[in-house]
Amino acid sequence: MCGNPSPSGSVGVLAARLSEHWTEQQQRKTIQMWSHGIASYDLFMWNWKSFFLEESSNKYQALRSAGEREREREMVVKHVLLAKFKEEVAAEKVEELIRGYANLVSVVPSMMAFHWGRDVSIENLHQGFTHVFESSFDSTQGIADYISHPAHLHFANIFLPALDKVLVVDFQPTPGPNPDPGN
Repeated sequence: MCGNPSPSGSVGVLAARLSEHWTEQQQRKTIQMWSHGIASYDLFMWNWKSFFLEESSNKYQALRSAGEREREREMVVKHVLLAKFKEEVAAEKVEELIRGYANLVSVVPSMMAFHWGRDVSIENLHQGFTHVFESSFDSTQGIADYISHPAHLHFANIFLPALDKVLVVDFQPTPGPNPDPGN
């Protein structure tokens, strides 16, 4: 792969091409990854219309070098929130709050990704927590920017009163052992 061209005009060209097919969130994340050197311009432009639509695809993971994955892992900081909603909060309200949380990724610049899910553990160690929300940031400063962002502050004033329990943990993923591909 060749290196990234100078960012002066290339990011604008990339953004213009992506805007034809991608949502604003997909464009922002792609440009952010590219400008941080996680992937080269050639990789982004190779079948760019569909390549990054499903980042977890085997095709995407296979094409990324170990070095690219390591740089990405070093940059990413995870913000994990465990929640138990109050009994009196209606299911429709919970769904509305989850949509509001998910919308923050398109509003807060430092928020790179958002995932959520319900507890499905069979171990019964959930301590009453029913939902998990995970956000990805490029640094701990990105989390600080998120926490002080007006959209987050507004959302927190609506979200937190609906919770019976909450636990927040921020962490930087560590690399696991790198298996020898020959074995």
